[in-house]
Amino acid sequence: MEGWLRWVKVFVVVAGVLIVVGTGTLVALLVARTGRTPVPLEAPRPVAVPPGLTLVDVAPAGDRILLVLRDGAGRLHLLTVDAARGTPLGFLVLPAGVDADAAR
Repeated sequence: MEGWLRWVKVFVVVAGVLIVVGTGTLVALLVARTGRTPVPLEAPRPVAVPPGLTLVDVAPAGDRILLVLRDGAGRLHLLTVDAARGTPLGFLVLPAGVDADAAR
């Protein structure tokens, strides 16, 4: 009878560990999926384009927006913008001679 009781104790301990790990995983997945807030469509944000540049193309990239801009000399500039706030996150100038299709 004691051998049987030992196996029941092992089963209870293993089942308890699995329940704790499974619950922790479920909570972590729920937090990860609800962490991102969608961009409200009813509240557009203005984006300040640097002076002297014209908009060539726009590409969504998750929670960011990539703006392809061109200056008077024909060089391309890439401006990354936070989609929720409309604030610039990064700005790159591409070498002369790179065309808009190559920038994608």
